[in-house]
Amino acid sequence: MKNLFKSLAVVLVIIFLSACGNTDSKSSDDHKNESSTETTSTTTEEVTNEEKAAELTKKVFVQDDGMGTTSELTYWAEGDKVVKQETHNIMDLKKLGSTKEEAKQAMEAANQKYKKKLDGYKYDVKYTAKQVDEIISVDYNKVGINKIKDIMNSDGNTDRGISMNKSEEMLKEAGYKLKN
Repeated sequence: MKNLFKSLAVVLVIIFLSACGNTDSKSSDDHKNESSTETTSTTTEEVTNEEKAAELTKKVFVQDDGMGTTSELTYWAEGDKVVKQETHNIMDLKKLGSTKEEAKQAMEAANQKYKKKLDGYKYDVKYTAKQVDEIISVDYNKVGINKIKDIMNSDGNTDRGISMNKSEEMLKEAGYKLKN
């Protein structure tokens, strides 16, 4: 049970590790306004969703804490700006020395703040006899950073967005490895 709480604490700290964005001083609202202006001007060129998706960079980071928790963080970015982020944690209950019921009780108490209902934000957790499977997903194009600041752990000024480069640096320092 102690391993479960240690592992849970590590996972909660890393779940939405974010770094301050680009060095220009525009707020996220300014960037949204620019994006809508760009979209309006490029609609005549008939840019498809598939073409836009191809412009995104996807990076996947993994970490096995050695105590029973494996975390996979996936980032999608346009240039240096993170536009979507997903965290997938798998906790092996046997390695953690915990039962399904103990894990559920610990997770429910610790993860209350992650259960918000917001468009563009999703939290899902499933319990089996062998493991806990937790997924947290944020689409920053649908939900602004200011709406989820109270539920995400952040480091730095996120008013300008989340920097992919700084996030990657922080994750590597925390022991994550680039998967792709």
